[in-house]
Amino acid sequence: MSGNQLSRRSLLTASLAAAAGGCQSTRAALGYAFIANEDGHTVAVVGLDPFRVVRQIPLSAAPTALIAHPSKPFVYVLTPAVGVISEIGIERLAVTRKAQVPTPVTAMRMRPDDDSALWVLSGNDNEW
Repeated sequence: MSGNQLSRRSLLTASLAAAAGGCQSTRAALGYAFIANEDGHTVAVVGLDPFRVVRQIPLSAAPTALIAHPSKPFVYVLTPAVGVISEIGIERLAVTRKAQVPTPVTAMRMRPDDDSALWVLSGNDNEW
């Protein structure tokens, strides 16, 4: 797949983060879609009005999952090959923090009753 094409999986992933566009600036208030580009090791940020790529955010490995924070202007990106969760700030459209987690990592979720916690599922029972 070339760098400009999007897979169905990437478009589905974008729908998880599309709600993350609620910022204070006018441009951000119109919304963004965040798309995991596994082949390019980036997150593509697509402006929804007009519909175009506004930024490619480089990562150290292939991203496989994205989660938009339900109440804060952040998107979390899982790169399981290197065991890193990156936080992307919506206002700057850049990685603001990183956290190292045990590998292999298989999934991440926001804690359902408290949006201040991010749960990470590791495939190795000995690590937790």
